[in-house]
Amino acid sequence: MINIAILDDDNNICVKLENILIEYLKKYHLKFNVDVFYNGQEFIKYLKNENIYDIIFLDIEIGNLTGVDVGKYIRKKLNNKYSKIIYISSFNKYAMDLFDLKPTNFLIKPLNKNKIIEVVKDILNDIDLQENEFVFKVKYDTFRIRYKNILYFESVKLSKNIKIVTIDNTYIFRETLNNIEEIVKKNNFIKISKSILVNFHNITVFKPVELEMILINNDVLPLSKNRINSIKGTYFDLLDERYY
Repeated sequence: MINIAILDDDNNICVKLENILIEYLKKYHLKFNVDVFYNGQEFIKYLKNENIYDIIFLDIEIGNLTGVDVGKYIRKKLNNKYSKIIYISSFNKYAMDLFDLKPTNFLIKPLNKNKIIEVVKDILNDIDLQENEFVFKVKYDTFRIRYKNILYFESVKLSKNIKIVTIDNTYIFRETLNNIEEIVKKNNFIKISKSILVNFHNITVFKPVELEMILINNDVLPLSKNRINSIKGTYFDLLDERYY
């Protein structure tokens, strides 16, 4: 799913841009969501609820809270280096103001359809390269961890939080294991109990009789007795894919 935000106080610009994006993304059968905002305060309020966008089209001249202010909030306050920001303006005088915010591109009004498509195409190519990363937020900080460095996800008891254990660190963030299972299903994770998802590539010893497995960091994880047949099937299927 590609999440896109448009922030502009000109309804005509929003409609034109949204229609171009929908036409292009549907053409390639891509899953996407486009949200439109008309002022910076409304957009920031939405971001405070831990909403993350892959692509943000951000008008510079939007009243008291400018696009530059919003960009600073995204990059500095939320510490979000992940979202691709494309600034929109009737002028090209803002280049130096935007330098520190590392925008992906800059579009001059009136908007050109071919230019918009060119920008989006480049971004989608970049996002495709990033699909081997898991992205999550801890409060206002956004983290991107390569799947190969993830050992396992575990639901935190009596909470709506998830513990992610990596080769280098451990983090706690708000999410459900069911949602994570859907996100990582193409990256060879095995659900070994109702509360744990394990990265197959980081398993060193599989012990179905003892109902446990050992990971590369020597963590020993319990296997659900009720799930053991499913776990064995998935494990050996992935083993066959690796070596045959």
